[in-house]
This record gives sequence, structure tokens and C-alpha cells, in this order.
Amino acid sequence: MNQSLTAINCIEYFEKDGRFYALTGGVVSEVLPGTRLYLIALEAAVSHPDYPKFKKKYHMGNDLVFGFLHDYLSGFNHTADIVDGKLCDADGDRVAMVGESTITPRERDVIREISKGFADKQVADRLHIATNTVITILKNLREKTGATSKYHIVSLAAKAGVI
Repeated sequence: MNQSLTAINCIEYFEKDGRFYALTGGVVSEVLPGTRLYLIALEAAVSHPDYPKFKKKYHMGNDLVFGFLHDYLSGFNHTADIVDGKLCDADGDRVAMVGESTITPRERDVIREISKGFADKQVADRLHIATNTVITILKNLREKTGATSKYHIVSLAAKAGVI
């Protein structure tokens, strides 16, 4: 087992028989409403880039927390989901970060296609989205990362290990 899962500040969430558990400090505890582990999961859910989607899919409260755990964190792996209160893993898939900015899966898709040399329209066609959506995503990425161009975004993402 990875040593990070035996540290108090590292949490790995998993699901078994429809119930949710957390491994932290080498101890497994059930995640119950109002507990410290539940509140940490709630904080991770509301600070996640996909939070607007969660709000549409789940009701606030327990439904949101357990839906988030099920959809994003409940597949046990040996890398902690949360370290020092920050989401760092999503079921084995490292959360993409460029500097202090979280990169959403759709943003990562756009960055990957740009890195392959495709123009905005080609990226849109390949991802089945509008060209204006690609342009907006790139604009938002420049603002989030401080990049000066889409190629600068690709460079920053490559250095951060996002692509």
C-alpha cells in the first residue's frame, strides 16, 4: 500500500455494497453525514470544476456528496483522492493542474488537440463542439493560466504533465 494512504492528511474514498468509506491514516471509516470525512468530501464537491453539473444532477446535501463520491472518487486505488484538503486524484486520474489552476476534462481535450497542431475549427470538429466554444475555452485558459497564446497554454500544460 502507498504510504500516502497511511498519513492523516491523505484520504482515499471508496464504495462497497452501496456504502462509502474513507481510508486515512491507515484506518477505514464509514463516511456518514456530518462527519469530518463527509465535510471534506462536500468541500471537494463544491470546489470541483464540474460543480455546476453536480448541482443539476444531484440535490444539495447528502445526495450531492454521495453522488460526487460515487461519480468521482469511489474506485479504490493506491493514490489518495484528497491531500491536505485538496482534491488531487479522481479515481486514478490525476486532477489536471497548470500552476494553481484546475484544468477541466474538456479544457484538457482542447489542449491535447491544439498540441497535435489542429486549428480551432479542426479541434471543434474533432470534439463535436462549436468553434466558438473552442475559442471561449482557450480564452478562459489564457485567463486562468496567465498564458499569452494557445501555444503558451500547450507549453504550460506539457510542463505541468497535463498532456
